Amino acid sequence: MPQGDALASLPPADQAALTPYAGSPMDTGPEAKAYADHYILAHLNAASGGKSYSEVSGAYVAMTPEKKASPEGKVLSALRDTMFLGNTLAWSASVRAAFATMGTIAGYAAIAAYVGAVIMLVLGLLGLRHARRLEREAAGPPQAPGATTVA
Repeated sequence: MPQGDALASLPPADQAALTPYAGSPMDTGPEAKAYADHYILAHLNAASGGKSYSEVSGAYVAMTPEKKASPEGKVLSALRDTMFLGNTLAWSASVRAAFATMGTIAGYAAIAAYVGAVIMLVLGLLGLRHARRLEREAAGPPQAPGATTVA
């Protein structure tokens, strides 16, 4: 994660969002989300003056071939490429954050499934014990060898 001078050039809100992760490896979903939303997006907004990729690309596409070949067109083409790559990178980081969230939920679901399995095992064993007790009660009291029952 960015630190030091890389954070100093960002707006205060973005700096505050990234400061807890400064200098650490980006290995969690919240870090990836913060990087996408507060580092990449801040740089894209600074480069494009707050315009979206769609707006920058639309302006470039609307240019005539002569305008595209001009210095202004080349600058806009480079900005368009930067916006495309930046948005792709931000999307990739956001997907990482989403999968991290799904992994966390799956982890909780696995724990719940294991707890449920233990409960079902205990209930099953208690049911078998109860069934044996019912069989013994239905058979009546044990009789001595050679004894006869009177009906």
